Amino acid sequence: MGMTTHTAVLARRAYKQTCFYSCTQTFSSISCVFAALLFHDLQWLDGVSPSTPLHGRDQPLSASPQTGEKKLLNAISGLSRQLTQFAADVNEQFTLVNSRLLSIEDRLAAMESKNCVEDTNSKKRRRVHNPKIAEAVRRLHNSDTNCRRYEPEQGLTSPHNEAVTSYLLGAMSASPDLHDADKDDIVSACKTYYETVRRSFRYKHPDLASQAEAVKRSARSRARRKRLLEARQSVLAEDEVGLWKCATTDVCKMD
Repeated sequence: MGMTTHTAVLARRAYKQTCFYSCTQTFSSISCVFAALLFHDLQWLDGVSPSTPLHGRDQPLSASPQTGEKKLLNAISGLSRQLTQFAADVNEQFTLVNSRLLSIEDRLAAMESKNCVEDTNSKKRRRVHNPKIAEAVRRLHNSDTNCRRYEPEQGLTSPHNEAVTSYLLGAMSASPDLHDADKDDIVSACKTYYETVRRSFRYKHPDLASQAEAVKRSARSRARRKRLLEARQSVLAEDEVGLWKCATTDVCKMD
């Protein structure tokens, strides 16, 4: 998005340069016309007939020096009015273009800021799955001595559920087996288990009975394939172990 904002700035400058070039060309054309008129009228004032009559007539034009000077002044006055109007139109166009470009730049800056926030959120550390911590969280949460249980009806950040997380974190940090565990990993394991509890709570709804049964069948099948995979690994030759480590449970999918 930074490149897009830079492109908008470059486009703005290019448009200004184009307008300036157009103005220069227009002023140059007007200057040429003015010079032609001036040269024509000077010839007229000196009594020299121009090669091409001003009005396109075949007969020579007769005019006094006062008449030619008056026409010259009128031409200069007309050109001056045209230049003044042209300058006003150019200033108005510049003002309109600048306001539009500023609006576009503001929108691009807002979009860039939004994308930066989304990129930051997408780069959050993935939850670390530690089987030891996960099992400890499950056992402590479901133990008879624990009176603080996660409530799936409430949000994760509700006061009750946050109190449950604080209790589990404190109890597990005080455990001799987990005193070296990272607090973020413990909190992550708690949230992962909460998702399991919330999913089980949802599947208890009568409308989701068929979906819950399908999930259970899938879980049983996946566990069966995992056991089969582990059993086949035990009978592999040494040169086949490295290749088999890349296999997944899908290899052992059973009909």
